[in-house]
Amino acid sequence: MKSLKLWTLAISLGVAMVAFGEVIYQENFDSLRTLDGFEQHGGQWSIAEGKLVGRGNGYLARILLPPVAKGQDIALEADFRMTYSPQPMNWASIFVRYVHGKVPVFIQMPVRYSGWTEIAEAKINEEGKFDWQVYRATQIGDKKKAEDFRRLRLEVRGIVAKTFVDGKPIATTLLAGRTEHDGRVGICSSVTGIEIDNIVVETLPPVSAEEREKLLFEGSTRPLVIAHQGDFAQYPGNTLEAVRAAIVCGADVVEVDVRLSMDNIPYCMHDDTVQGTTDGKGKGCEMTMEQLKTLNAGFRRGEKFKHCKVPTFEEIVVECKKTKTPILIDLKEGRAAKAICEILKAHDYFDSVLVGTGSADTAKVFKSYHPGVTLIATSGYLDNPGQDYMLKLKRDGFDAVFTAFRRPFKVDVKLVRKSGLALYVWTIDNASDVVAAWRHGADGIVTNEPEMALDTLKRIQRAIGEW
Repeated sequence: MKSLKLWTLAISLGVAMVAFGEVIYQENFDSLRTLDGFEQHGGQWSIAEGKLVGRGNGYLARILLPPVAKGQDIALEADFRMTYSPQPMNWASIFVRYVHGKVPVFIQMPVRYSGWTEIAEAKINEEGKFDWQVYRATQIGDKKKAEDFRRLRLEVRGIVAKTFVDGKPIATTLLAGRTEHDGRVGICSSVTGIEIDNIVVETLPPVSAEEREKLLFEGSTRPLVIAHQGDFAQYPGNTLEAVRAAIVCGADVVEVDVRLSMDNIPYCMHDDTVQGTTDGKGKGCEMTMEQLKTLNAGFRRGEKFKHCKVPTFEEIVVECKKTKTPILIDLKEGRAAKAICEILKAHDYFDSVLVGTGSADTAKVFKSYHPGVTLIATSGYLDNPGQDYMLKLKRDGFDAVFTAFRRPFKVDVKLVRKSGLALYVWTIDNASDVVAAWRHGADGIVTNEPEMALDTLKRIQRAIGEW
């Protein structure tokens, strides 16, 4: 996976394809007049104009399909739209593996009014409160409104869950081993109004022992590993050599800092002055690109790297495009935005970049060139900013937020999710912090040690199947 449309930011190393099975139940509500055989738990459910209509009262409403629609390896597919939602973070879902008991549990695919969807293990506790373990949150990424019909599909086979919208793969994740059980399927609504049509339930072939082993090693979702300035641990940062090394080691994304030279050419360097990383002196913005190219970009790392040069941003794009490796642009100077956009446009690479900026005005420049570009709001320490701040970022066109990682980690990840944003953290250079960031639900980890981060996440993947 190398496309950086936000709905594909969840890493899935296997190809997400629809797994067709045997149809065991289907209903289009054209001739059905009553909900006999359905099991209702809260809310208001009815059939109107050939559709199943539901609305949650207070907090939660569920309806289970007739008992024939059940299984462990199963898929539920339906046309789905929202007719009412008081807030952007409100949701409704389709679910499978529903088990009655003192604490009902199930696997669900919630869709939020804001356009985000999740794969989650849900339960209703003894007090009637709803709780869940979110495995993966992603943005659908289409141009539809919540009121438009979408075709949702949730597949669960063994410890693997996949979601699709209108036939397009959205997310794949490994589930905890405890979720492997038989159960019924149904629809759930919070305080939203929904319409459902053309339901199809299929039983799917079970996951073989060989498939399970492969998935444990290769198929789970995890945070993006973002190589800070390339493979900074091995090479001078922001150089072509560092970028190539990051690609070779398997980093999901390469991050570079971008500035603008005196002759309006975007180049890659962290500091505004050149003496921090090169053998030169002065401000980079007061030098032409030709002058910047004369500098030794490996000067601070010894004789071994004296051949390294200051690269133009376009050189980085050309290098990454060879392997379709995404780029995270840490924009150091807003005035470089238009020149960067022209380069991305010329190389048709907008869909493979993320742009980090702290300026809403700069974000608008990128959106004006490519409305679908992924924008990340940069910040220092994002502790408890509040929902108003998060929703403002969303209104300003941002898709995600960046924050420095420190312990204790005080960011309210659920609040970030409810606001329709993804979460990226920087800079993590040890295994214990990689594990902590994963536990907190980070969507991306910026690191100077991409090989270490990838190895740590692989070890986590091995353990998930035994969880």
